[in-house]
Amino acid sequence: MLTDYIQPITSEYYQVQGKPIYFYTGNDEELENFKIAIIGIKDFRGHLENSGCESGPDSIRKQLYQLHHFDNNLPIIDLGNILPGEKYSDTIIALKEVINTLNRKNITTIVLGGDMGLTLGQYQGLCHQDRLIDMVVIDERIVISEPKEDAETHESNYLFKIFTERPNFINDFKLLGYQTYFNHIRDLDILEEMQMGAYRLGELREDMLSVEPLIRDADILSFNISALKSCDAPGYILASPNGFFSDEACQIMRFAGASDKLSSIGIYNYNPELDTRNITAIGIAQMIWYFIEGISIRKQDYPVVNENNFQKFIINLEDSSNEIIFLKSKKSDRWWFHIPIVNNGNTKKKVFKMIPCSYKDYLTAINNEIPEKWEKAFSRYN
Repeated sequence: MLTDYIQPITSEYYQVQGKPIYFYTGNDEELENFKIAIIGIKDFRGHLENSGCESGPDSIRKQLYQLHHFDNNLPIIDLGNILPGEKYSDTIIALKEVINTLNRKNITTIVLGGDMGLTLGQYQGLCHQDRLIDMVVIDERIVISEPKEDAETHESNYLFKIFTERPNFINDFKLLGYQTYFNHIRDLDILEEMQMGAYRLGELREDMLSVEPLIRDADILSFNISALKSCDAPGYILASPNGFFSDEACQIMRFAGASDKLSSIGIYNYNPELDTRNITAIGIAQMIWYFIEGISIRKQDYPVVNENNFQKFIINLEDSSNEIIFLKSKKSDRWWFHIPIVNNGNTKKKVFKMIPCSYKDYLTAINNEIPEKWEKAFSRYN
């Protein structure tokens, strides 16, 4: 029962009349009717300096449920809140179990409140599948350094625990929106050595459409509101003047919602005690609204691939032994390219991996250049 981990809430404090939003009453059979669930987390112990973020879920709900034009074909169930466990690790375990239960029922989960350390619970909640997991983290800084022995999970070591946990299910990891001056070169080097992607804020803001292929394969997305400009998100103890604008965050969340694979998002570190005129809560509510809209336009054209639903383009490059095969979905107009797996153990059968890309990558190839994204992917999988 989910009530082993969560405390249901009621609708009396929220403006939900006439909207497809329902509140969990403790009966797990209710879950069969929903595709989207919201869960709050009342714990801040992974980021002690940001005390107050445990109150974030209720402040976000007040803004979210005032919004209109939710898709009636995507009813939402608000499960309530995970209360703090005896230890912070108990809260992470509770989130893991909730994510696990909802994922088995094909319910997409929106996690509110708490801090980035809870991303570990998001990840562990999918590890029952015995398949590899793609993760995207949106943050202006990361730390991957090894923590002290027996250290509790928190913001500065959750990624180390994810990357070193055994068995390990991480297939791919991408860091979006990092700001160089906040990051130790050691941590960025670790990502490069693992052949994981790190994308600077500036390069993404030059072309926000380039973010969509980076998110398309994600199973999990974790969003630190510290990645937003302080003028758009003052509700964080370490708010920075630089970052994504709120409308760019909404665009990112719509891309995430449209990802056929993505099963959970977490929006972390919002602190209502620091939030001027509820600006951050309103922005997060709109981000969630766009995420839900993204879910409503999912095309289900990947990862279950029917070749009849794709146009194929084969580019033969001069001075290269490789041809690049592009696929364009007839359903969504999205692009992928094939990466040949050279050492696949079967010399008689060609094996390919589909990698999300953009129309710009296709234009690069027809101009007789190998797209940088293709080169990196080929190196990684061979």
